[in-house]
Amino acid sequence: MRQVAAYVPMHASPVITPSKRQYGVETPTLATAADIDDIINYLNVSNIFPAVGGLYYQSFTAFSITSELLTEKISAQQIYILRRWDRLDGLAIAEPGAGRGGKYQAIGYIDGTTESISLIAYALRTRFSELDLESVSANVPDLIMVRDAFVGAEYEWDGQVFYTYERSLE
Repeated sequence: MRQVAAYVPMHASPVITPSKRQYGVETPTLATAADIDDIINYLNVSNIFPAVGGLYYQSFTAFSITSELLTEKISAQQIYILRRWDRLDGLAIAEPGAGRGGKYQAIGYIDGTTESISLIAYALRTRFSELDLESVSANVPDLIMVRDAFVGAEYEWDGQVFYTYERSLE
């Protein structure tokens, strides 16, 4: 077996009243089928995508991010993109869930610059409050820049790191 990725679970409460400092700041929008080529091109040159093995996490299960998965998530309105300077500058894959703690929104993949990730993470906390969710959880790449971006968006991390391994078939 070989390690292919590591992620850290982070949690936050939805933002009920956005900070006035956030008004006028770029916010993510839901991706459409017209965005698929931009998303694929973005991931092809991403520094984060290969560092996490190209994986999306949902409930302790890792899925390869493929064009089919992206198309499925776009159709389900589960991909948020941030455009800045007339280009794609970040994205997140997030979907609703329910568990012991109630209804939540789970971010299973996020990509972008530190600033873009922070903007997306904070904006999604704001959006999720509109959906009557009790919490937001995120399985984010175990990269300092990503952890810092989430901490800046007021997510909490308990210090745990989870590793993903693959077993080669022989």
